[in-house]
Amino acid sequence: MALRLIVVCSLLLPYISTFKLVSRFSSRVYTRSQFYSPLSLKSSSETSSETSSESPSLPQPTSSSFLSYFSHIKIEHTTIDWPETFARKYLFSHTPLDPTQSLLQCGSLTILTSLISPPEISPHPEPWVSEIGVTVPSIEPVVKELSSSSIPYITAPPPTSPLTCYNTGVTTPLYGSVSMRFTSQPPPPPPTTSKTPPNVIAYDHIVGNVHSMEETVQAVRRMWPGVALGELYDFASFTAAEVGTANSGLNSVVLRPSPVPLPSPPSSLPSTKSSGVLLPLNEPVDGEETRSQISTYLVHNGGEGVQHAAIRCVDVVRQVEDMRGNGVEFVDSPGDGYYEFVWEEKAKGRMERDEFERMMRNGVLVDVENVGTEEEGMLLQIFTKPLGEEPTLFLEFIERRG
Repeated sequence: MALRLIVVCSLLLPYISTFKLVSRFSSRVYTRSQFYSPLSLKSSSETSSETSSESPSLPQPTSSSFLSYFSHIKIEHTTIDWPETFARKYLFSHTPLDPTQSLLQCGSLTILTSLISPPEISPHPEPWVSEIGVTVPSIEPVVKELSSSSIPYITAPPPTSPLTCYNTGVTTPLYGSVSMRFTSQPPPPPPTTSKTPPNVIAYDHIVGNVHSMEETVQAVRRMWPGVALGELYDFASFTAAEVGTANSGLNSVVLRPSPVPLPSPPSSLPSTKSSGVLLPLNEPVDGEETRSQISTYLVHNGGEGVQHAAIRCVDVVRQVEDMRGNGVEFVDSPGDGYYEFVWEEKAKGRMERDEFERMMRNGVLVDVENVGTEEEGMLLQIFTKPLGEEPTLFLEFIERRG
C-alpha cells in the first residue's frame, strides 16, 4: 500500500507527512462536460446506487484523471526581488503588474505575488499564501449563496485587462490569513519563451495546516457555495495512529466538492487534467516528548496557513533536474535502502531500471496507487525545502502515470 511507503521515508520528515494523504488520492476522473467537480470517496457501487436514486439523469464518470479548477495562488512577500528570483529558479515567466504586484506563469499554472511593505506589518514570515483561486462557471450563483448564508465576502470589479483577471470575482475567508477567490474570468495566455511545451500542468492539491481540523472543516463547509459548486465531502481522512511518526503526529482530512451537472462548461475552465479541487487540512497531534511538525509550522508561521501547494508535472524528473540546475533545493533523498525496497516491491516491471535510477539520483519518491484496479498507476513526487528562512511554505512536484 502507498500508505506504508512513508515509514521507509522517515528521513524526509518533517516536510512530507502529507505524502501519506496524497498517495491515497483516487485517480478516478470525470469529464468536464459531465461534472463541475469529482465525487467524494465512495465505492463505485455506493456511488452508482446513490446517484441513480437521488438524481437519475446525473451522468456517470467515464475517464481516468481529474480536471483542475484551481486558477491561481497569491503569495505575499517582503523582499522586493522575491518574484523575479522565484520565477528564475522555478522556470516561471515574470510580468510586473504594478510596483507591488507581479504575475508568475508557467503553462496554465499561475502565481500572483504581492509585496508587503514595510516587512514588519506582515502577519507571517516571507513567503506565505494569502489566497487560493478557484475557477467557477459563473460568479452570480456564488454571490447569491454567500449572501443567503450570511457569509462575509468581497466583490471586485471586472478586470481592466487580461492581466488583472485574478483580482476579480468574489473573495471570502478560508482559514487563518488565507482567503478563497472565486473567479470566472479566463486567464491570460502565458508568454511564449520556448518551443518546448510546458512541463507543469496544474495545481494537484493545496494543503492547509490549522489548529483545529473539526472546527476548520465546519467553517470551510459553511463558506463553500455548495448549491452552486457541490457540497464539500470528506474525500479521505487519516489519524495520527494511521500516518503519524514520532516527529509528525497529525490528523488529516481531504475535502472535495460533490458532483454538480455542468451542461455547458465555459471555455474559461482549464482543460488540463488534474485533481479538481482538493483541499487537505492537517491538525497537530503532539507526543509526550516531541512536537508535531504541524505544531512547528503553526509556531513559525505565526498561525494557520497553506503548508504547501502540489504542482502536477508531465515529467517530474525533468522538472527536478531543470530546477535543481537553477538552484532549487529539495528535501534530502531517503537513501539507498528505500530505493532498493521500492524497486523490488513497487517499480520492477512497471518501469525500466535506467529510468528508476534516474529517479533515485534525483531523490524522487516512487510508489504505486490503486493497486489491482483499472486505475492502477505510478505516483512520483518530490518536495522542495521551505521557500523562505522559516520551516513553513514549500512546494511539491508530482507526476501521476496511469
